[in-house]
Amino acid sequence: MKTPSFKTFLSFSLWLLTALLYCHAAAKPKERKRDSVVFAYPLRIPPEISGSFAELRTAHFHGGLDFRTRQREGIRVYSAAPGEIIRANVSKVSYGKCLYVRHSNGDITLYAHLSQFAPPVRKLVKKAQKQIRNYEVDLPDLHIRTTGKKPIALSGNTGSSGGPHLHFEIIRDSFRLNPACNGLFISDSAAPNLLYLALYTKIIQVDSALTQLSLFNLDSARRQAFMDAPALDYQMEKILQREYDSISALLARLSDTASSKEPPFLTLFTKADSLSWKSSYFRAGCLPDTLFLHTASAFGICALDSIHRMPFHYGLYRLSFVVRHEDSKHQDTLAAYELNRLPIAVFKELNRHIDLPFYQKTGKRLEKSWLEPGQTHTPYFKTHNRGVFTPLRGKQYTLIINTEDLAGNRRELQLPLVGK
Repeated sequence: MKTPSFKTFLSFSLWLLTALLYCHAAAKPKERKRDSVVFAYPLRIPPEISGSFAELRTAHFHGGLDFRTRQREGIRVYSAAPGEIIRANVSKVSYGKCLYVRHSNGDITLYAHLSQFAPPVRKLVKKAQKQIRNYEVDLPDLHIRTTGKKPIALSGNTGSSGGPHLHFEIIRDSFRLNPACNGLFISDSAAPNLLYLALYTKIIQVDSALTQLSLFNLDSARRQAFMDAPALDYQMEKILQREYDSISALLARLSDTASSKEPPFLTLFTKADSLSWKSSYFRAGCLPDTLFLHTASAFGICALDSIHRMPFHYGLYRLSFVVRHEDSKHQDTLAAYELNRLPIAVFKELNRHIDLPFYQKTGKRLEKSWLEPGQTHTPYFKTHNRGVFTPLRGKQYTLIINTEDLAGNRRELQLPLVGK
């Protein structure tokens, strides 16, 4: 029997290796990449925005962009990209009349507060309304192609709408995407405006006797104690003096945060589950020179963005709360967000993100750096110690709050902090 040559053995080995690699590749499914879809402005009039993505609304974050329609209804609405109308919904509240369009990459665009659907959808909706004898209908299994060249609806003011406009969203899986980051950007040169700063200090339960002492003038109390006591030992008086000084220093240190210049215009005492806070609020034009912190603290900001020559206010695109340690230049990012997209589960959690007692008192929505106990849904992609900062006594820090819009216009606040 002829012995196989080395060349034959090498060829067989290469064939076997190739076969094994092919089988391995076949067994491992390839990850399918999404097709790129370019979204276009869905109206044929100059774009004007009256509401931004994730801005703070009543009990929810705004899910998309609101486009102005010249304060009238009946403007033609086009699909932002070729796709398939998959759902039509009619409601007396919420989105009113709305359409859902699915595109080649799986993304879904939503068009809400419409006054009228295009003929193919309108016929199906009227038929369904007649069958169930109800104005409100939902048709979730449509398959109507749209190229984006013909209108799919007319703009309106239906549902929970405060005036004629088009509400537009982009949905991908369990996220809502920021349309302004996906082809619908509008140029802007105006920076956000800071309105209010909040300072939250965790309330420490002080012994009731010390609390009572803080209510009196201790100098007068001490003199009254020594009055009519000429026989009091001098050493005992010195001991009492030291105790008095010690108590005074403790009360001064444990007194809630004070500023070196401006007092807060509003102070509230609140409780979030097991945490009790003293909340101090400052107007942007009357900020303190320095904040003295004696215990675990957190921060908040009320800021609104604007677009040049537009009469509206908008939400922020970026927000961050940073504490810089001045001795080491180390920084702690207490909380930060960048609103390219948000999980759908976040959108109804607004009341845990904002300072609700402040909103109930003033009607202004102020964003907190700290998360409430048990809070999991938040726009923040990064938090340190759940947004709470604990200072060290005698140490110096700088609070840096950065607010920014999508065009890169930014407003920054820097404020010295001192551990008390």
